[in-house]
Amino acid sequence: LGELVEGISSWYLLHSNGRSSNNGGSSIEERREEIHHAIQSIYKSHVYLNPTNGILSNNYLSNFERGTANTQQNQQVDEQVDQLMTLLATCLCECAPPSTAADDEHGENINDPILMAVLQVVEYLIRHYQIHARPHTAHMMLRTFLPIHLMYPQLFQRVLSLVDLTTAGGSVGNSKSRKTNATMSGGAGTWTFLRPFAASGAKPINAKGLAKMAARDESLAMVLCDIGKRSGEVCVLEGRAVVVVSDNAAGGALPVRKGISAILSFSVGILVEALHIQSTSSEGRGGVRSGGVITGGVQESLVRKLLPLVLGACRSGGNGAQDGGYCPEWKEWGRLTASSLAMLCPLNGDVKTALCDAIVEGLPKMEKGSLSDDGDDQHMEGYNDR
Repeated sequence: LGELVEGISSWYLLHSNGRSSNNGGSSIEERREEIHHAIQSIYKSHVYLNPTNGILSNNYLSNFERGTANTQQNQQVDEQVDQLMTLLATCLCECAPPSTAADDEHGENINDPILMAVLQVVEYLIRHYQIHARPHTAHMMLRTFLPIHLMYPQLFQRVLSLVDLTTAGGSVGNSKSRKTNATMSGGAGTWTFLRPFAASGAKPINAKGLAKMAARDESLAMVLCDIGKRSGEVCVLEGRAVVVVSDNAAGGALPVRKGISAILSFSVGILVEALHIQSTSSEGRGGVRSGGVITGGVQESLVRKLLPLVLGACRSGGNGAQDGGYCPEWKEWGRLTASSLAMLCPLNGDVKTALCDAIVEGLPKMEKGSLSDDGDDQHMEGYNDR
């Protein structure tokens, strides 16, 4: 572990002047203070980012050790790491693309202040909580950096070199939540397709290649869904924290940060392409892995897993969004996926009806007379009543 940390220190710990810092002589307390400043530069509204609470607190710094902690304590830490990494993923996608002219030895512009702050936090989690060495948290690292794999290919390659791609996977939480999230988080072996891209000098996997892998392995497709869903949840948490809604006083469409929007676009874009690839596959050519059976076309098992997510996304924001607001781009994620399923899958009548109902239920409740007077408002009222 010491060799791993020493190898990444020059990459992750970066000062605002763009020079790599050597923290070999600094104390863990000084390093923690740097991380607190980094956190504050990222976002301030989440209670689990408060330096006085949770995994970034003095208590955890002084008293927690992975090797001596019991199963329950390690699980609690993993749950907080899960929340933190979900937020960091949206912050990574806030970063500006690297400049065309390389200005550092890695060939990528890593002077973006948000990127540097995120990398400082990730390195702290690696050093103190060994998140790269545990299957569940290694999965979180891969899930966090996957959306920027094309923007910062060498950074993504460094992440790949730190984790065991064979064992990375799984979910955290109590037995009930683990069962609920197991479908979304994939299992051991989900990330093994990235092995060729971890080699030094290897070209990064492109979007088309990622979609082909998602078409072959539905566990990867569900990880892509999970990435999008989590970003939508961050949008809702942030929107509720600042109490900003746009549709009406009771609730409505919440503002969406650039990073959240980018992740949702990445998620649905790869997923829709994967569905298209499945729909055009045939027996023995471009087959799809599902339960060890190779078949052609869109897999029914994948459709069954997607439907609850799609229906929930399409319904979000319905009836005035009384739950305090919704992420409008998560709703669009659901509508795009629903339209793709309708075009590419031989859905039965009940499923089609459920999709239509969900989309109608998600329509914002409109004031009478807000539409034209040719009867459209009367039709909309009928839809809302339904």
